[in-house]
Amino acid sequence: MDVEGKTIAVSAQVDMDIRAALYTLAKAQKTRVSDLLRPVVMAAIESGEVPEEPPYDPRRGSVPVAVRVPLEAREALRQLAAAHGSVVSRVLRALVSKAVTDKGGVAK
Repeated sequence: MDVEGKTIAVSAQVDMDIRAALYTLAKAQKTRVSDLLRPVVMAAIESGEVPEEPPYDPRRGSVPVAVRVPLEAREALRQLAAAHGSVVSRVLRALVSKAVTDKGGVAK
């Protein structure tokens, strides 16, 4: 997907082990975390499906992760979240967590 033009970052708090896995994979592929996650976000927008958000355990700690998407995709993600009774950050957390835990890395 071409990401020329105006983009905006969307972010979410994820478990530290999820973020560590993302950064390890990004480093191995010589790319950025945002570039790994963008196709995951765009596929969710296209399908209209949102996985169940993983339970939050404050004892595990969480850290931010962000992905840059086109402005139109940000609005589509907001609408998708609203349709599922949620907010963008929680939808992104669910997408990221599922992508990492399902495949042991980001699904392509």
